[in-house]
Amino acid sequence: MASWFSKSPEKLVQSANKLKQQQQWLQAGDEFCEAAVLYKSKDEVEVANCLRDAANCYIKVDERYAIMAMEAAAIIESEQGKFQYSAELHKNIAELALSLDRKKPRIDNWLSIGGALDMKSKSRFGQFGQSSRSMSATRLAVQHLEKAATYFNSEGGPANEADCFAQMAELLADSGDLVEAAEIYDKLVELAWKHEFLALGAKTYAFRACLCRLAAGLELRMDEMEKRCPSLTGSDECTLVKSLDEACDSATVDAAIRQFGRLNQADEWTKRRLDAVRGKRAGPRLA
Repeated sequence: MASWFSKSPEKLVQSANKLKQQQQWLQAGDEFCEAAVLYKSKDEVEVANCLRDAANCYIKVDERYAIMAMEAAAIIESEQGKFQYSAELHKNIAELALSLDRKKPRIDNWLSIGGALDMKSKSRFGQFGQSSRSMSATRLAVQHLEKAATYFNSEGGPANEADCFAQMAELLADSGDLVEAAEIYDKLVELAWKHEFLALGAKTYAFRACLCRLAAGLELRMDEMEKRCPSLTGSDECTLVKSLDEACDSATVDAAIRQFGRLNQADEWTKRRLDAVRGKRAGPRLA
């Protein structure tokens, strides 16, 4: 492929499509990227299209290449004011990063976006604002979900924005960033009350914000929370978090959890937070 720079971008796209038919995914992705480089000074729309096509090829062989291509495409889309497309790309990147994490649990030690790629690819993606950097799969996903939420907001898509924030908060809580997760759940409470069709979720978001703060060992400001989320007041969730906030030992925590469990089925996320709250009271993990 030494002579790629002497070809037109149109011919490179044709070549890439032939390679796709032959299922030579890595080579096809490279051709699409090289076409994108040549299109860069001529047609930004084609640049983004080529990068998307490259990502679709790379995803068959190495998702790290796909992530870089999608990141580059997202930059182009946002520069063109196509925020919906950019948001969707950022959300897809987050999902892809988490998929990689599930495939290889020790991804934190090897997911080096850019660092793991050959010099030619680093140089190529660098032309689209990409730089070599390393981060955990969770932090990469959170970063892109935040960008997606911002772009969905600019396009007037509160449901998609809320979905991104909810995923962010869950990931942050499970990775131990409980205060940051609580702050995002606070944002979700505010967002839910701004939009009637999201209001049903406000109580859950407020409940989760409280659990995150309790799991972090912080005291709650329930009066303030109930003012911001009236649907929390008087609920079983409200009774539980107030009891947990006042608990001074693990036995009291257990009693509050049992009382809540008589009429409510806690999901796995809630159980993990309750275990963390109990741990703050110096007790062993719940069976």
